[in-house]
Amino acid sequence: MQQPQVVKDLNGRDQFVVLPYTVYERLKDKIDAELEAQRQAVAVSSAMEDDAAFAATPFRNPVTLMRMRAGLKQKELAEALGITQAYVSKMENAETVSPRFISKVRAALQRRAIEKART
Repeated sequence: MQQPQVVKDLNGRDQFVVLPYTVYERLKDKIDAELEAQRQAVAVSSAMEDDAAFAATPFRNPVTLMRMRAGLKQKELAEALGITQAYVSKMENAETVSPRFISKVRAALQRRAIEKART
């Protein structure tokens, strides 16, 4: 059986792998699932890019916006974060939310989107 060939760039870094077609056929479903998961993660990330701007707006809470864009209930977001629904509610009703908490919410939603795409 022919071995995969690694194609390097001018700096000697691996860039591509050339596989025998039979190997590709066996891996195709996994490759497609991973590419879809990456596409969805990028979509979630780009949909949330402007959330930091909403943090300064007194009438819009970024946690609420991210949760609603992801189509989740407070309980579902709480489960993804490993916290209680009451704490999510507290954060959504807070006047300001720390950038650290916003980052945690963003990361949890991205992980959830990737997991969902893989199933």
